[in-house]
Amino acid sequence: NSPDAIIIGSLAQALLRELSEESVCVDHLSNVYHEFSALKEQITPWLNDKPTTDKLQTVKSKLKTLKSKLRHKLADKMDAEENQDTAELEEIATDLEDIRTKIHKALIEEDKLMSELSQLASAHFPELLNSESDTGFGTYLTYKGLVKQSYAPDNYTLTSVGSR
Repeated sequence: NSPDAIIIGSLAQALLRELSEESVCVDHLSNVYHEFSALKEQITPWLNDKPTTDKLQTVKSKLKTLKSKLRHKLADKMDAEENQDTAELEEIATDLEDIRTKIHKALIEEDKLMSELSQLASAHFPELLNSESDTGFGTYLTYKGLVKQSYAPDNYTLTSVGSR
């Protein structure tokens, strides 16, 4: 209990307190380092290449063309039904299924591209949300991909279920 022991004890407590504060600071810096390293890994592929909506626009124009073909085939089907031409109806039914299959494949591709680009837009490239063409990112992000603008009932083969 000498005065030297008291000084050494208080000095040891002060050193432990300082070391504890330094340890907290080092932990914080380590967390910040890991966060920035992860961010760097995410951004690195895009430093020289910016994401483009060209593929998405191509898929959208392909969908527009396919939907136009579908409308024309549906009109042909109505004409064939009026004329009661069964051979032509069978051919049109086959064509309609082919067109609808192509539409569904294009819709899946569009959804995949929308998902990828929406994630990039919300994470790193907000300018994609404000592009000159209506890409639909706003709706996609608002509804978390649940609302799909390109989907329409005509894209499906509709049949009645049950008797009335």
